[in-house]
Amino acid sequence: MFLLIIPVVYSINVNYIFNQDNIFFDVYKCNSNCDILTLVNQNSIINNISYNYQNPGLYAYASYKECYYPTIRSVDVQEIMNELTKNLYLNKKDNCKAEITSLNTINNIKIDIKSPFSKNDFNPSKITEIGRREYFTAQVKTRLYRNNIIIEEKIISLNLDENKEVIFDKKIADKAETEVIDCKCNTNIKDSKTIQQTIQIISPQPIINKTQIINTQRTSTCEAGDGCKIGCINGDRDCTCTQENGYECKQGEDCKEKILRNWYGSICCSVNCTTAVLVNNNISKSFTTINNKKETKTEQKQTKVIRIDNERQDVKIGLVVVLIILGLSYIFLKITKRKD
Repeated sequence: MFLLIIPVVYSINVNYIFNQDNIFFDVYKCNSNCDILTLVNQNSIINNISYNYQNPGLYAYASYKECYYPTIRSVDVQEIMNELTKNLYLNKKDNCKAEITSLNTINNIKIDIKSPFSKNDFNPSKITEIGRREYFTAQVKTRLYRNNIIIEEKIISLNLDENKEVIFDKKIADKAETEVIDCKCNTNIKDSKTIQQTIQIISPQPIINKTQIINTQRTSTCEAGDGCKIGCINGDRDCTCTQENGYECKQGEDCKEKILRNWYGSICCSVNCTTAVLVNNNISKSFTTINNKKETKTEQKQTKVIRIDNERQDVKIGLVVVLIILGLSYIFLKITKRKD
């Protein structure tokens, strides 16, 4: 008796049809739990493929496309019929959120951010470790705000389930915010945290001009003799022209606006000085008023001295004349007596 052994050829075809074009389609052979995977085939297709499973058992496949969330499935080919047609959908992920898990403001601002993509979204998840990893990363923008104004932002890339620390050096902010900007997301949810910082502010010491008169016993006013007060409408005689933010006019210059009182008594103009206008070979009175007053006082003093000297000279001459008259009178009396 002879036994005729006829080999059984196992072959199951599955037609996969995708809702997108230009797809990467990778197939893996699984163990019973699909935690051990062996790559069987990698394909680059347009929008459909008829894939032939040549051995019974458990398989897994992954579909990838730029800017779409990957699709991962498992299949037991012994439970499906030959020439089965299966539709596969590649979509964008909804409600992407990069959560701020912690925030530290000691020395610098340090923000821990969690990826919006998770292994829990895929079954079997083992493919995420050995498959096309670039399709599982997320682009996240992190911003710092002060008074609702963005003061700095950084873009980071996060792998599946990754927590990453973002550091902002020496920044003063009141809010941190994350936003998923990855094209694999259809919608996103921003996450934000309030920042509380303790900042020590050291006030600078005032710079005192050496020419400024400081009265520590009472408050300065716009009057003379009680210290310089900045901001007086007509100036302060205790302030220099520089302290009053004025413009000191030189010889040949004129002030067309207000002349401020000042320490030196110079022409301190509230605006830029202009070239003086000559009238009858004399500089206009608006410039020389103060200097003329000084010269007039000096001339008055000199006139008084001259008058005093003249008066003294007249007294001296008068005395000499009196003495001469007295001398002549005496001589005349002597001569008269001798004749008698």
